[in-house]
Amino acid sequence: MATISDSAIDIEDVLFHGNYGDGVGGLSLGTCDGDLHRAVFSQNRATGLHIGGGTIHASDLTIKYNHPGLHLSGDGDFDIHDVLVADNSENYGGNVALWGVSGAVLRRLTITDGYGWGGSGVYALESSFELIDSAITDNIAEDYGGGLWLEDSSVSLSDVTISGNEAYFERGGGIFAVDSDIEMDAVLVHQNLSRDGGGLALSGGTLSATDTRFTENTAEGFGASGGQGGGMYLISTEASVSSTTFGDNSAALGGGFYVSDSQVEVAACTFSDNADDDTYLLDTATAYAWESPTSFTCDAAACE
Repeated sequence: MATISDSAIDIEDVLFHGNYGDGVGGLSLGTCDGDLHRAVFSQNRATGLHIGGGTIHASDLTIKYNHPGLHLSGDGDFDIHDVLVADNSENYGGNVALWGVSGAVLRRLTITDGYGWGGSGVYALESSFELIDSAITDNIAEDYGGGLWLEDSSVSLSDVTISGNEAYFERGGGIFAVDSDIEMDAVLVHQNLSRDGGGLALSGGTLSATDTRFTENTAEGFGASGGQGGGMYLISTEASVSSTTFGDNSAALGGGFYVSDSQVEVAACTFSDNADDDTYLLDTATAYAWESPTSFTCDAAACE
């Protein structure tokens, strides 16, 4: 393991492989400023790469088979792009974990095949970040948030694909979020699977989605009980959804989306072939089917 703190760095063309450390196996950067390019972090028996604070520009990295992969923490200016993060595992944040981060910009990341209890693609706690032109695919969580788990965090997702992720026993196959704020622009949420909220499950916080597609997501339920919210599962949430498609999602209640104790504004959205219904409002135990394109508002009284 290599640890560098309070220093200027310029690291290029380095392999960090097969190391073991107390918390970090590959490389730990603490409050450093500089560049990290064309590095490989593989098969380290702890975190592959940890960046804690400072101003870091990192690109052309491969982070595979570590426990976990990429860990960002603390206040800093992180510009990270063109990175493959794959096949890493950890209880929370198998591939990528953000703890207390502000101001991180992640571009052109491929985050795939992570495994853990939750947030196996990305786990974010008390963090704010942007994810742009990236893919979160085929990550598996035993509990919540196969692709992405947000807790007391905010994220801006732009031109992102979230597909093929699973949360076996709980909510949010694609995205699981608690008391968090989510902005989505041109995002594809496709073929994710969980007990409830196949595509997205949000409890508390806000959602703004534009030009986004929720397609072929499944809330399969548990045992004999059917799932809730194939595309989206919204509880105690303020949401604005526009020019967005809900198609071929499935759940016992709310194939398109399931909503309770929330305020949801829907504008110029398309609903097609969702099973068993397009929208289910728990507050009144009412199912809705919509003609498309459609605009309506959901509150505790009705969707109309």
